[in-house]
Amino acid sequence: MENKKEMLLYNAGGCLMLGEIMQRKAEQQKLEELEIPMFNPINADHNDKKKNKNDGGLAERIVANDTEHILNATHVMIEPLPSSLGTTVELGQIFQHNLIMDMLDEAYQTSENVSDFGVKVREIMQKYPKKKVYPHYHDIRRVEGITETEDRRSLGINQYVYGVCLALSDGKGFYEYDEIYADLADEKLKGE
Repeated sequence: MENKKEMLLYNAGGCLMLGEIMQRKAEQQKLEELEIPMFNPINADHNDKKKNKNDGGLAERIVANDTEHILNATHVMIEPLPSSLGTTVELGQIFQHNLIMDMLDEAYQTSENVSDFGVKVREIMQKYPKKKVYPHYHDIRRVEGITETEDRRSLGINQYVYGVCLALSDGKGFYEYDEIYADLADEKLKGE
């Protein structure tokens, strides 16, 4: 695409349990050290359950605000744990967004002439670019070399969710933090 959008990271993951909140804040601190511009949903007023105790329309506001930030992001760091239903929905949103961007890009690249419609579609694609996604899954049971069968499994990752993570990460699957932070730092330098 012709115009490169300024880098903006969406940091997705569980943000309801104390441990999840602490993890999102630790991630935010590291990203701030790297001076990576970001949106962290745990900091958003619409996600503050104490401020929204008796407020009607909360679900609609959460969807509208988080979706807007996902659309405006250029990069996504996401931990799709089975207990984080909202994060899993976000993963699906991002997957579908990138799939549609790929289809629109292919249609644009293979068109014989550029119509007004084509120009407008391209503008939308530039405004809401395909996201670079970093799925991660930090569970101490993810270890190499252990063979587990039948009901004697210590960890099971939903294969549809994992398939989406594979598709979004060009076959990588899950990243480790050091890989994510190093790649984001490189991406930031490229954009400067």
